[in-house]
Amino acid sequence: ILPLTGIAGSAIAKSNQVQTGCVIEIHHTSAAICHLANGKPVSFEVQPLPISPVSEDQIQNLIGRISSTKKVIKAVNPELTDLTKNAIEGSDQGITCDVTPSSLIEQIADSAIAFASNSSTGFTTVPIKDPPIPFKQRAFYKPMLASICIATLIVGVEMYIKASLAPIIDERDRTRESDLELHDVMDQVNQLKEETALLDAEIETTKAETLPIQLRNELIGISLGNRTRFHSLLFEMVANSVGDEVILDRLSSRSGQTFQIEAWSLTQAKADEFVELLATALAEHQMTVVVESTRAAKNRLDLNGRLIILNISPITVPVDFTDSDANDTKGKS
Repeated sequence: ILPLTGIAGSAIAKSNQVQTGCVIEIHHTSAAICHLANGKPVSFEVQPLPISPVSEDQIQNLIGRISSTKKVIKAVNPELTDLTKNAIEGSDQGITCDVTPSSLIEQIADSAIAFASNSSTGFTTVPIKDPPIPFKQRAFYKPMLASICIATLIVGVEMYIKASLAPIIDERDRTRESDLELHDVMDQVNQLKEETALLDAEIETTKAETLPIQLRNELIGISLGNRTRFHSLLFEMVANSVGDEVILDRLSSRSGQTFQIEAWSLTQAKADEFVELLATALAEHQMTVVVESTRAAKNRLDLNGRLIILNISPITVPVDFTDSDANDTKGKS
């Protein structure tokens, strides 16, 4: 149920581009006034028109009592429309008649339909048949609710298990990465052990191969020492100076007083040690050792090392051996 008068006020004001003001509907026995602000109704009143038929003076008095800057007037029929136009002739600019060609009854009907179809107005529809069964009372509601609860519980349990296992999985991944790194390190260690074992075997092989050469050098020194006392003493000192990694390749004599030694050493350190020992030993017998050259070279076993050439000569005069020296040399031989 909607009111007949006043319901078309917003539509009339909108048609006449009035946002703030009032709309006056002129009926046969009354006038409906709808006050608007910003295009929306704010109040509604009905003023009676007791004298029938309605006169221009009644309309003028009614409009004069309404305090509003803008006033839009709409009559219910053409007869009242003409009377209203005559009544507002000569009035101020704030009073106008409705410019739309639709009659007031048509505008009321249109406004009533729009008003009733708007859910925000507070009106409710009345169904023509029995209302449907409430959702909670339907047969499938409880099974569906149970299914939803079970599904929710399963999802919750899975999420809880996943959250609980996350730290364990992370720790497992870290442990796996550590194991892989440790495995790589162990492989490197084993490889180094194998390489070290090969080097040790090569060193032992080299020692075994050089041992006969060292023995031969000693025998050569002893044999040459038997020739003269000086030669014996020289060979003895040379043999004593030769280390494990030094091989005496050649010893030659120049004019019987100067000598040249060619030796091969596995390392430069052993070569320097050999020269130092020989020079110290010969210095006691007024002999000097001069390194003629030293360079990288391979020995007869095709091993890389250092080739040393030494020159041995007396400082002043040849060494004068005494009988005691000769006896000592014979005993050492």
